[in-house]
Amino acid sequence: MNTKKLIFFLLCFSFLGGCGRMLGDACSTSADCEVGQICDKTLPGGYCTKADCHYFGCPSEATCVAFNDFDNYCMLQCQEEGDCREGYTCVADFSDEAFCGAQVGVEP
Repeated sequence: MNTKKLIFFLLCFSFLGGCGRMLGDACSTSADCEVGQICDKTLPGGYCTKADCHYFGCPSEATCVAFNDFDNYCMLQCQEEGDCREGYTCVADFSDEAFCGAQVGVEP
């Protein structure tokens, strides 16, 4: 392989590697999410998240939301509606930080 082809291949590979799914992105399986995250398929379009965040923490772009005593997940932080993907809204009720949560009435 010549040098130009090798450089092109490495650039393409690094570009694809940097475009993985992030927390809060749509998913159909946990393999669609970053390593260490799961796909919550109960939410519309799936939602890449981390479970048990009270013990393991969240990435910097997320907040730990306790939905009840046993269920706590990392949810994507938001400042306004436009920060969330379609079908999600910026919720400020369950956590110290607002997060992107499913809109009421949107089917999983």
